[in-house]
Amino acid sequence: MAKSYRVLVADDDLDHVTIVRAILEQNGYEALEAFNGEETLEQVEKHHPDLLLLDIMMPKIDGLEVVRRLKENPATRNLPVIMFSAKSGTREIIESFNFGASNYLIKPIDTPKLLQKIKATLRKEEDRVALEKRYKSAQEPDPRKLPSRQERELREHRTQLANSVSQFLAATDLPLEVLHKELFQLGGMGSAERDVRAVAKKLEALSTLCAELRDFLAGLEETADSTEDSPPKAKSSAEGAP
Repeated sequence: MAKSYRVLVADDDLDHVTIVRAILEQNGYEALEAFNGEETLEQVEKHHPDLLLLDIMMPKIDGLEVVRRLKENPATRNLPVIMFSAKSGTREIIESFNFGASNYLIKPIDTPKLLQKIKATLRKEEDRVALEKRYKSAQEPDPRKLPSRQERELREHRTQLANSVSQFLAATDLPLEVLHKELFQLGGMGSAERDVRAVAKKLEALSTLCAELRDFLAGLEETADSTEDSPPKAKSSAEGAP
């Protein structure tokens, strides 16, 4: 691994934390520990981890409330969170995503699946950061002039687009070709409810992204049309004087 990622493992089960920490360290990650919700928030603020592995059932502050507080704080809202739970019900999974979790794992932990989800989640965050940097650099103002209202609106459209794409990347675990296969398989009989809901969530994210893209393109067209229709500015008498 080129970069040594810092991962915080938060769980009140000491044995589980010990096992997960050993797996992380054996695979080149730096591991930190927390054993309740309050300690988790303190560790995040103090050590700025790259990823949080968080149990839902935690003393003092439960995992869902921890995620909610992290996502409300501008300094931590982009921290990726993978939730742990012994429960495999659809309701718990949906609640985790609704609160802002990036992914979900059922206990007992399967090592290959844990490492796969960690890599996928960290890769999404890298993609989000790279996308954000790219659009920020594209929006750098020309120091020779103050941006016009139309230019500011265009930049806002670009920011919205970047946010939409990053949200879509965060909401989907798999490439779109895999989503195509999942949709095809759902055509068969006896599809599990959790499979239907998982695919539906991805489609909802994709639908939101497409709507944002349409709005973005419409904004570009309006900006271009208004620019073309605007008559050239006449020189003032002061500008025309020798």
